[in-house]
Amino acid sequence: MNKNIKYSIFCSIIILLGTSNNILATPFEDKTIEASSGVKASVLETQDISVKEEVKTNDASEKKSEESSQEVQSEEIYGVIQVGSSCLRLREYPWGPVLGTYTTNTRCKIIGEDGEFYKVDINGAIGYMHKNYVSTSKQPASEVEPDYPGNCKTGGYIPQTNYSSTNNNSNSSNSTPTYSNSSVEVKDSVLGQPCGDGTAAGAVTWAKDQMAGGNQKGINKNTGCSSQNENCWDFWCAAFVGSAWGHKVPQMVAGCAYEQYQNFKRDGMIHTDKNPPAGAIMFTAPTSGNKYGHVFLASGEYDENGEPIVITSGGNCFHGIQAMPLSKLVGGLQYLGWAMPE
Repeated sequence: MNKNIKYSIFCSIIILLGTSNNILATPFEDKTIEASSGVKASVLETQDISVKEEVKTNDASEKKSEESSQEVQSEEIYGVIQVGSSCLRLREYPWGPVLGTYTTNTRCKIIGEDGEFYKVDINGAIGYMHKNYVSTSKQPASEVEPDYPGNCKTGGYIPQTNYSSTNNNSNSSNSTPTYSNSSVEVKDSVLGQPCGDGTAAGAVTWAKDQMAGGNQKGINKNTGCSSQNENCWDFWCAAFVGSAWGHKVPQMVAGCAYEQYQNFKRDGMIHTDKNPPAGAIMFTAPTSGNKYGHVFLASGEYDENGEPIVITSGGNCFHGIQAMPLSKLVGGLQYLGWAMPE
């Protein structure tokens, strides 16, 4: 082989070797960078996943904690009324106006407390009941008679303006509950008398005088009892209203309240609105449990909500003569209307 051929072959080999080194070096370095990037990326993703998992775990813990807190907050407490054969009053506020009465074993939801009283919810009716007559899982009812302030024992109440400054255990207040519209005429001549004088003002004045704190000298001719006996007029509503009007209203000469209503209706004297004047005679219809109906008086006064205040005799769930908003007395009964004697 001549020198020129050998030289050409040698140069070719050198060139080929140099090219191979370049081909091998560049991809290896790229792969190293890719691998390094890959490792770094993988670590970052792992850290990111760890952070996300940690956040997710914390969120789950917080959610669980919130749910547990909500469960504690939403824990409901219930009570059961224990009053034997009597009824327990539901009041607007502690020792406030009577909103309704409930028999023993009635279930109530306890939604708060205020001194001697639980704030309760009974099928949507919200008010206050004395703790002594409501049993809960933590505190059974003692059924011990409380120290009633004023005339609260017979269904009276302490005015809202006086409640905050009144000692619930005090018996110093004996005043008759007062309402708005003090312009209603007072007829002093019937105070302390056995019955009214046949006038609207006399009927209202006399009726109020039979409440706790008044003279209570009214006489139920059917029993001979005076109003000082808190049971004097129980179930004698027709006799009570007749006495308030001095036994001088011909339509009132009847065997029961519903018959009195029918007499007034026959004479075209019944009004069905709820704006009765002072002394108006008011009626509710008979029920399956009371075939006689009920009759009571309009006081001519109204509460802060514009509700007419009525004066009524007692019965199953309260005793004595009491004043209360019309809607509280009527409740689920059918209101028939009012009549004003001529």
